[in-house]
Amino acid sequence: MRIIIATPSYPPDGGGVACVCKNQYDFLSKNGHEVLIITAGIVDDLNAKNIKKIEINYEGFPKYAAGDILGHNNKILKKKYFHLIESFSPDLIISHCWQSWNTDWLINSKINTKIILFSHGISVNDRSPKFWPIINLRWMLYKCINIKRYLKRIDAFCVLEDYADDNRFYDVKIARRLGIKYYTIPNGFSINLRKHKKIEELLLLYVGDYTSNKNPKEIIETFLELEMYGVKLNVCGNNRNKYYQMLEGVIKKSKSSAKNNINLLCELKRGEIEYLYAISDIFVYSSLTDCQPLVVIDSIGMGLPFVARNVGCIKYIPGGLTYDNRDQLKSMLKNIIMDEGKRRSLSSEAFKAASNKYNWQISNNKLNKMIMEVVNE
Repeated sequence: MRIIIATPSYPPDGGGVACVCKNQYDFLSKNGHEVLIITAGIVDDLNAKNIKKIEINYEGFPKYAAGDILGHNNKILKKKYFHLIESFSPDLIISHCWQSWNTDWLINSKINTKIILFSHGISVNDRSPKFWPIINLRWMLYKCINIKRYLKRIDAFCVLEDYADDNRFYDVKIARRLGIKYYTIPNGFSINLRKHKKIEELLLLYVGDYTSNKNPKEIIETFLELEMYGVKLNVCGNNRNKYYQMLEGVIKKSKSSAKNNINLLCELKRGEIEYLYAISDIFVYSSLTDCQPLVVIDSIGMGLPFVARNVGCIKYIPGGLTYDNRDQLKSMLKNIIMDEGKRRSLSSEAFKAASNKYNWQISNNKLNKMIMEVVNE
């Protein structure tokens, strides 16, 4: 079968969308399908370079989805996009993300090819300090008008979790209201190391970008307030940006005795991050907006109990605790640090969930079943 995966992001770009698309590409190509990736990300994939039938095009396309305002109206790129599609003659197109050039152009066209829309959630709350009223207004209109219209036009709709709300999972709410069938294919964990301990201290781990949305400041300030003996916090982010420098200042100015037990880490290789998962005892995550974060899924794959802010569908992921405010975070962290039995219980739940639901083998089987059903309808 000839399949196109259209996505605003692909490795080495980070994030869940890029990771999911890379997993789908690997699975489908290994199972004999001819796959074309059309993406805005810069592709750094040695395996793909060695497969001549795979074409990966990224030059010129706007890189980001909901953050892009003008790229959707670029007629030259739009023409190039459809030329790539038509020249490949696909049997199926899997388009990733709402609010992205690849999905908007595709669904608004008259192309006679079956389309699966793979949702990674709605983004209506991403606010730029300078322009957020304009951006938010655009996406609120998109949310109210386009989602309903698009759901009626596509051949299949796929989501990360069978969960609906008025925020990131608003598309599921609309699909239920319209009686539109949807498939559920969760993310899977990507770490295959064995847990190796024991380091004397109890280790907490945060993995995520150094940004205000990911909000690691909340974790650091709460850790400083707790001042618990024999506990260390590793904070793993992307680069030494202004937010990182702000975190350095928070730690430096603190009078807490715990400030010497915080490590701010940057630009680690994948293997180094996996090692941190393997030696840690508790995973902490503080993002203000998310759907089904891969960093949390990776933590349960390692059997790490987690404490995370209650956003997206995190509360439905077994093996952890979710909080709504700073006081809850402080209380939960203190209790889970002191209660080894609770950690063991949550760890067992995490392992079980990773084995039975949140792993790529199960998700790939669901992907294959969905594709066969859509193509044969």
